Amino acid sequence: MADGGGYSFDEEALGDIANKLRAGADQLSEANQSMVDLVDAGASSDIVGAAMADLLMASMRQADSMDLHAGRVNSAEGSYWDVENNAEGEIKKQEKLAGGDEPMGHRNIPLN
Repeated sequence: MADGGGYSFDEEALGDIANKLRAGADQLSEANQSMVDLVDAGASSDIVGAAMADLLMASMRQADSMDLHAGRVNSAEGSYWDVENNAEGEIKKQEKLAGGDEPMGHRNIPLN
């Protein structure tokens, strides 16, 4: 997207971030579904099993979080486009009301 006087966003970068988050979430979900044999750690087997269960739960929460944030990135991208479209429409409206062929940036016209 072109320079907007301090406001800009890279549409491809936002999509890339969302895709990477979703891909990571998918990979974690696949890993979480693979069966792991119980570990024979002797007297510590219960402790090791509990630690592995905690690790699995943390990994599942991470996958959910990554998927959630991918959705939020997509929503943010839509919000950026809404802002861009609304601002562009308001500028065109003000230019039409003010008349003249000079762009808004070259005139001193209040926007409200």
